[in-house]
Amino acid sequence: RHTRCSRDWSSDVCSTDLIGDRPAAGLGPTDFRLTDNGVAQTVDVDVVEAMPIDVSLVLDASESVRGALLDRLKAAVTDTARALTPRDRLRLIAVQHQVRRVIDWQPGGKAPDLSGLAGQGSTALYDGLAVGLLREPIPDRRHLVIVFSDGFDTSSILPRDAIVTLTGATDTVLHAVVAVEDLQAFRGSTRTSDGRGFQRGITGADEQFLPGVRALAELTARTGGRAFPVDAKEPLGAAFTNTLRAFRASYVLRFTPSGVAPDGWHTLTVTVARPGKYEVRARAGYAR
Repeated sequence: RHTRCSRDWSSDVCSTDLIGDRPAAGLGPTDFRLTDNGVAQTVDVDVVEAMPIDVSLVLDASESVRGALLDRLKAAVTDTARALTPRDRLRLIAVQHQVRRVIDWQPGGKAPDLSGLAGQGSTALYDGLAVGLLREPIPDRRHLVIVFSDGFDTSSILPRDAIVTLTGATDTVLHAVVAVEDLQAFRGSTRTSDGRGFQRGITGADEQFLPGVRALAELTARTGGRAFPVDAKEPLGAAFTNTLRAFRASYVLRFTPSGVAPDGWHTLTVTVARPGKYEVRARAGYAR
């Protein structure tokens, strides 16, 4: 994932050891290969775990999210807030027929006041994603957006193409938690044996998934993120905190573009040069 900082860029990269599906630890600059429009770049490497983070929760709070589901969603928000540290920040954006900031930026580590979160109205999902993705870049602070939705938009002003453009113009990493009625209908498993480990989630290439879920998978993949399906009748907190854990385990590759055109779309590719089998998730590219 990339963030613009004067003439420099950075890309958050999540690397997983395919043996055990665990985050790959201890990687340094010589362990990564990054190309910008096919041209190899020199990178510096940081770890997100050492940085303060900003988390934007963009939640479907439409008429369909009421009763027990809303209670489970509120519990997941509280779990996420408590999983953050006081140097982190959290905000909560409710997606209905209008987009509302229920909670503006507040320090992590404590339970937020969720009395203003209620299910009503329709779903302006793309408008909500735009509000969540837009945040002024802050040096040495990473930004994660977790969206909770079924992937369907019913009342946005903005088209989906606008969100596609935003994913290439911001430094934000986007993950999606998608509640589905029949989790077994999805291909493969998204859980580890202990319920805590790194989750594979859904990729944009999975054709079996519902259209709304696939649409979110494609958007998240552009930022290096994933869509994670969860059973709508079960607690949601683990999905949110596992997403947060995966984000903290990622790396930040910093580079100054060299040997490439100054303008237009830049396609990034990232691989791990260290021996072994790794799955790498990184932002697809950026616009200059």
